[in-house]
Amino acid sequence: TGGKISTSPVLSEDGTKIAFVEGVPGTSARAIFHVLTWTRGQGAIKNAAVPGSMTSLTFSPTSNCSSSSPWIDYATDIVYVGADKGNVYKIAPVFNGTPALAGGNWPVMVHPNYHLTPPVLDAGRSVLMVGSSDGVLYKIDTTGGVLASSSLRVGKNGGTTAGIVAAPIVDGTSGTTLVVSANGASSAPSGFSAVLVQANTDTMAEMSRAPIGLGSSGGTALNLYDPTLS
Repeated sequence: TGGKISTSPVLSEDGTKIAFVEGVPGTSARAIFHVLTWTRGQGAIKNAAVPGSMTSLTFSPTSNCSSSSPWIDYATDIVYVGADKGNVYKIAPVFNGTPALAGGNWPVMVHPNYHLTPPVLDAGRSVLMVGSSDGVLYKIDTTGGVLASSSLRVGKNGGTTAGIVAAPIVDGTSGTTLVVSANGASSAPSGFSAVLVQANTDTMAEMSRAPIGLGSSGGTALNLYDPTLS
C-alpha cells in the first residue's frame, strides 16, 4: 500500500521481462525489486493487465528508493541499485533465475541518510560510480563490495541544492566520469555556479571543472540532470 515506481525500469535483452523498483515512503518505508514477465497483447491504456508472473524481492526493508534507478550488467545478470538511506545493493540473478541479495560486504554504505543517483558500472575497472545528494561523487569496488577511500566533492558543501541528482556519465575507454551539480565551487565571477566536472575514474582526481550558469547559487532551489555527449 502506498508503493510508487519513481525510477526507470530495465528490460531483459529479449524483451520478455521488465525489472523495476517499487518504493514505499513514510513510516513503513521499504524498497522492493520486481521482475515481471509480460504477455504480448494483454492490457490497454486505462485497462492494465494483471501480470501472469512476477517475482518480488524486498532489498531495503527500512528505506524507500526514490532516486536510484537499477543498473543492469547484462554480461553477469547483476543489478546494482541504491536506497534513500545511502546504501547500494547488489542483486543476482535478475532475468535468468530468482533474484536474490548478494551477501558478504553488500550492501555498501555510501553516505548514511543521503539519497543516491543510479549507480553506473565501469565493467572494465570493476567499479561503480555513484553520486549523492551531499554533492560528492563516490566509487565502489564491485569485486569486494568496498567503498573506495577516495571521493570527489562536486557540489558546494552546504550550498543550496548542491547535490548530484543525475547518474554519472562513465567513459570506460578514456577512464573518466562526468557529473553535474546545480551549485558547485568554481572560479565564476559570482563565486559559485552550476558546474560540469570531469573526474579521473581510477584516481578520483578532478580533471576539469566548467561553470555552466548561475544554477542554484543564487539561493533558488533547483536540480540539474544528465548532460548529453556529442
